[in-house]
Amino acid sequence: MILACHNIEKAFGEREIVRDGSFHIEDREKAALVGVNGAGKSTILKMIIGEEPLDGGDVILAKGKTLGYLAQRQDLKSGNTIYEEVKSAKADIFAMEASGRRGIAEPPGDLQPSTVRI
Repeated sequence: MILACHNIEKAFGEREIVRDGSFHIEDREKAALVGVNGAGKSTILKMIIGEEPLDGGDVILAKGKTLGYLAQRQDLKSGNTIYEEVKSAKADIFAMEASGRRGIAEPPGDLQPSTVRI
């Protein structure tokens, strides 16, 4: 088990986001949160990484494992490409990737968006 959520709960006032939610992710397993806009997908991810407090339940990350999370909203500097912004804002994630997969942290040059400006 890499990640487990047991009986997690979250509400904003009267609006329940998740009640008694439980799941676990095993090594090499892939998972997805799917739902309509406003269903609480980002809130669940924020609870998992500790950015949003849980109203109840537990989030357990296996010893020695780390989580990476790219937030839906970012502070972007005008004039940079999207790739430049992500590389700058998430340098710690690139470093973590490099330490785990030596030399594969950055995509090949032909995959780096150099013409898309924000």
